[in-house]
Formats: sequence, structure tokens, C-alpha cells
Amino acid sequence: WFALATFMQPRFLLIAIIIAVFWALRAVGNQNRIRIAALAIAIMMVAPAIMIFRNMEVINKVTISTNLGVTMRIGAGPETSGSYDRSGPEVPCKPKAPDTAVTDNELVVCVLKWYLTNPLDTARLSFNKAIYFWSPWSGSEATGTMARNPWLKISPAQQIGKSDQNGRDLVFGPLGITISYLWIIGQVFFLFLGYLSLRKLGSDELFFARVLITPVLVSWLLALGTIGDHRFRVPTMSMSLTLQVIAILTIRKKLNERVG
Repeated sequence: WFALATFMQPRFLLIAIIIAVFWALRAVGNQNRIRIAALAIAIMMVAPAIMIFRNMEVINKVTISTNLGVTMRIGAGPETSGSYDRSGPEVPCKPKAPDTAVTDNELVVCVLKWYLTNPLDTARLSFNKAIYFWSPWSGSEATGTMARNPWLKISPAQQIGKSDQNGRDLVFGPLGITISYLWIIGQVFFLFLGYLSLRKLGSDELFFARVLITPVLVSWLLALGTIGDHRFRVPTMSMSLTLQVIAILTIRKKLNERVG
């Protein structure tokens, strides 16, 4: 499954390798750990190897992705917000002589250098991208490329916002903005609370807690390095929702114990 996910989105290769390491560390004996890690990573690399072969044949470059640098450049800059809807000048990246065009790998290095030499802009963009990553599908603070999300056809907030001016003022006004930010903060709070609650139950639960939260955190981190978009939250929603439900059940259990 990780091989398939990586085939569709190369960024999941990092998540796959981390999960393989977690799985290997659960095995008894160093030899077993090495065997499990090697076998898991070998299987995961089947689909990415196909992509690398394809790029070798088409563009004559040994690379798994051809648009990482481009995406990183979209989300960087002194005036842009960090979303797809960029503004202001791009990060200046010049090709190495005698080339006349900047390669994707060169763009990656160039943008990383820009982040390191512009810490204030990096902090501002990271904050914005975190908000965009966890932003709701609709409403005043929705930011991302989810225009074709089927939920928008039945979303109460979406329908109210389109009904009339009063509905628009409600959804996109102070009340709608407050609810949106409470939603964003609540997601992150329940995510970490669910992780902490699960890991306290035992060693097996600690393993599953790490397996659940790692893809979410890595996806979030990758969004900070590229662009902020609530669409990037979709592939790991099953894991973040599981931890959030665990957090809610934990709170309910504690409330019942106090009442009882």
C-alpha cells in the first residue's frame, strides 16, 4: 500500500521508510530487524523505481519527482502567503553554467537556501501553511484546491454562505472566522491529545500511536516546505481522525468518572 501511495505521491516515500523502521524495531533480534526493514523498503521501492525508470527514459534524469522544486518555489517568497495562489516575486534561482534552465533539484536547493537566509519570512510562511493545512473545507478560512470536493455540495456552511447576503455575512463574518479558527485549533489539540492518550495504554499502543501520528506529522511538515493546502490533509485523514476520536473518548471517559 505504501508503494502504491508513493507511486501516486512521491512524498509518501519518507513516511513509508519511517513506518518500516518502526515496524523493524518491534522485531526481536538485530538480524530480524535488518531483514524486516530491508524487505519492507524493497517492496515499497518497486513503484518508485518504475517512476525513476520512466523519468530516465523521458527526460534522461534519475529522479523520482520532477516538480518538487517547482512546488517549493510556489510556496516561497517575500510577499506570497504560502498557498497555491502565490503573489509577489519568485525566489531568484539561476542555472549553473552552461545550462540555460534551472533543474528541479537546483530549485529545491535554491529554495532551501532562501528559507535559511530569510528566517522571518520562513516563520511567517510556516505559520500560514500550517493554518492552510488544517483549514476547513469551506467557510472564511478555507484555503486549498478542494473545489471538486463532494462535501461542498452538501456542506451547511457552504449552502448558508451562498443563500443570501445575511448568510454570507454569517459564514464569512466575525462569527464564521471565529468558528473556523476554533475548528483548526481543535483539530490539532485533539490530534496530540489522542496520541498521548493512546501511548499511555501500553507498549503495543505506543507503537500504534506512533504509526498513526507519523504520517500526519510528516505530511504537515512537507506542506510547510512546499505549499499550504487543506487537500494535503486528505491522504492521512483516517489516521488523524482515529487519534481525534480517541481523544474525545478519553475526555468522555474522564467526565463520566467524575460524574460517577
